[in-house]
Amino acid sequence: MKHFIKSIRIAGILITIGIALLSAHTTARAEGEWYDEYDYALNPADQTIRLKRYMGSGGDIVVPGSATIDGITYQTVIAGEYGLNPFKSNENLTGIVFESGVLMLEKCNAMFAGDRNL
Repeated sequence: MKHFIKSIRIAGILITIGIALLSAHTTARAEGEWYDEYDYALNPADQTIRLKRYMGSGGDIVVPGSATIDGITYQTVIAGEYGLNPFKSNENLTGIVFESGVLMLEKCNAMFAGDRNL
């Protein structure tokens, strides 16, 4: 019985630590950031944020040239390889502005395919 209670205490401590770590990560990131509307990948090696898919509500949007996440500034990258055209087939978009600094890599020729309202 003592081992069982000790196991429960250890599990409770681990859960508390996990929740604290999760809270620290989410509070380091301001709520409502522009990149929250995307499926994206961060590359710490070259400090880029690669936009994979836009998932926001649409309308007129602005794509900033960078994002600061957890104190690190990442340059925004849009690439069309592997079918990752972030704006393709999104009928809710009515306008897109790319701010200075957005890096567009090759194969972006289908980026707006199916976007009837642009």
